[in-house]
Amino acid sequence: MYLDAAAAASHNKIVIVDGGTPRAAVVTGSYNFTRSAQARNAENVVVISGNRSLTDRFVANFRSRREGASPWR
Repeated sequence: MYLDAAAAASHNKIVIVDGGTPRAAVVTGSYNFTRSAQARNAENVVVISGNRSLTDRFVANFRSRREGASPWR
């Protein structure tokens, strides 16, 4: 786990699936991956597949944020 202190809030919810393959996909949206989100909240989830250039942009954004973050101790 890493902490990104450069941003006031890091509120991204992104799952990158098979980021290095042609089958890459991105899962994003408001969904928090919690029991509350599943059972009680009004959430949205978007799955984007078949768009390699868009997936690459999500990977690049993740790597950029990760480079500026510090390991959580």
